[in-house]
Amino acid sequence: MSNKLKLNDNVFIVAGKDIGKKGKIMSINISSNRAVVGGVNMIKRHQAPRSESDPGGIIEKEAAINCSNLKVICPSCEQPTKVGFKRLADGKKVRFCKKVKCNEAID
Repeated sequence: MSNKLKLNDNVFIVAGKDIGKKGKIMSINISSNRAVVGGVNMIKRHQAPRSESDPGGIIEKEAAINCSNLKVICPSCEQPTKVGFKRLADGKKVRFCKKVKCNEAID
């Protein structure tokens, strides 16, 4: 399966505890089909102190979300959309918005 998400894509959460939120993809793990979205799916981790400058304590950070729970936000129509692929005349493969009225390239 081709991965339709890329780093720095703006995405919309369609399932889970953070449904309806938007964020930017910070990292993607293709083998486990999960992505970390900034400011979404926050968890708390207890961290031991490592040095005097790093006191430790309870740290809040983003956790990974399954890519099936994310939709790309089209930059031209500003709507969450499905992503398709097409080849241009010069042979480049680009992602495009599958909204009927939009059909603009996302890349």
